[in-house]
Amino acid sequence: MKTSTYLYALLFISFNLLAQNNITLEQSGWQDLHGKQVELSLSTQYKNSTAACKQNNSPAFNCSGVELRGTDHSSSYFAWNPSPSSVTSGGVSFSYLRADSKYNKLAYSYYNGFFVYPNDNKPDGKIDLDVLCSFPIDAATNSRDDAGCGMYNGQSESKQCQLQGITDADGWYNHYVKYNSSHGSQCGFGLTKDYTGVTDAFYQTILSMGKISDESFQTQNELRIATWQQDIPEQLPIQAFFYTNASGLADAQADQRDFYEQTNGMFVPIIQLTLPAAKTADATFTYDPSAQVETDSLSVSDMLAIPPTIETSGDKAVANLTAKVHASNGEDIAGAMVTWVTMSANGKLAHNITYIDTAGVATNSFTDTKAENAMVYAYGPDGKSYQLRIIPVKDSAAQDLYIDSLNVSKTTIRADGQDSATITAFVKSKSGGSVAGATVYWSTTLGNLNSATSITDDQGTASTVLSSTASGEAVVTATLDNGSQQSTWIDVVN
Repeated sequence: MKTSTYLYALLFISFNLLAQNNITLEQSGWQDLHGKQVELSLSTQYKNSTAACKQNNSPAFNCSGVELRGTDHSSSYFAWNPSPSSVTSGGVSFSYLRADSKYNKLAYSYYNGFFVYPNDNKPDGKIDLDVLCSFPIDAATNSRDDAGCGMYNGQSESKQCQLQGITDADGWYNHYVKYNSSHGSQCGFGLTKDYTGVTDAFYQTILSMGKISDESFQTQNELRIATWQQDIPEQLPIQAFFYTNASGLADAQADQRDFYEQTNGMFVPIIQLTLPAAKTADATFTYDPSAQVETDSLSVSDMLAIPPTIETSGDKAVANLTAKVHASNGEDIAGAMVTWVTMSANGKLAHNITYIDTAGVATNSFTDTKAENAMVYAYGPDGKSYQLRIIPVKDSAAQDLYIDSLNVSKTTIRADGQDSATITAFVKSKSGGSVAGATVYWSTTLGNLNSATSITDDQGTASTVLSSTASGEAVVTATLDNGSQQSTWIDVVN
């Protein structure tokens, strides 16, 4: 999967700006920070009038412009699912909005809908949406064959442009005028692997709009995107829900709430889209915190980095991260999204987004190449809760011993002071093998340990025992004299 490096670069910049202005992450709230970044991304995409994506010379819709679909909210179906006609035809209708391909209204006078990420900028874990063809003006694709890209009601003059030898805007315009500027008779540019020169073909779609600018400003263009599976909201690259006026806000909010619930807590912001009133004006994109739906709390309650100290000079320069998420109402949260951000000049996270497993945890990993203090943030679906883990990254080539792992005899004990769990540390040497005679220092955030220190045996193991009369979450940490650490969780229940 491609990674949305652009979006997360913006997130990193925003975190630096927050730090410079002494604003805390809790004050800003992740949802609002993310919403403002989506607003900025949409504006940047809109203003980018490139003819092709320079990274791979692919059609411009992969890296610029805004792909949007107008929808109606309904209690009978979800807005992001393909309609029955789209399932039958194999294509879903979208429009493409950019500074050089703009219009003043949406299809069927829709007032709300959703934007999707350009394929090159979408987050991890999201599917590619395959654009099949493009039309400079609405093409009545529901009455066309070939997934909406082919002939209109069997009229041969309306088949794909390339099949008629039409490859540029002049050719498209001459054909359009020849058939009395009929939307049904126009041809569309095929953009699949069956055609050559698809990068230029899409740009010719935009240039063709300019040939009929008075008309195209009054009527939106049309893309056909290959129909995706039903009921996979967590995999769809939905960038934002949008509304164009007050009457569309309620529907956008209902869609946002549905999406949050169906994905177990994925937050997708609502953006106000203001279409240009004149050809000389531009569309604008605005994030308003007050327009967002209040959601149930799914919060990151704790985070561990194992080990919390990573050694940049050796083979242990990876910290495995685990974030626990708890729901305020106790409902099942498997599948909920956790967003990760690091404030480190050299450190890298393996993933920007991961999902909660059936045990209520999300995992990730962090690597670094320079001695520094690195901060990693894990955001729960509520967007406003976070846990901060500072990982002191140091070059410890001279420190020969390290705690390789921790083992627990059981992960849940009763809060009766009698039930217990044994935690065992395995100490090794970089020069090879287990280490006997090393002192391990133990600590816990809850309950009591039967020993605060223990000495490793011939197999390099040292143990302690945890019991507790209070319920909660015990984080037990083992530390060596040189600072090497490992931590683990044990749940204490009534």
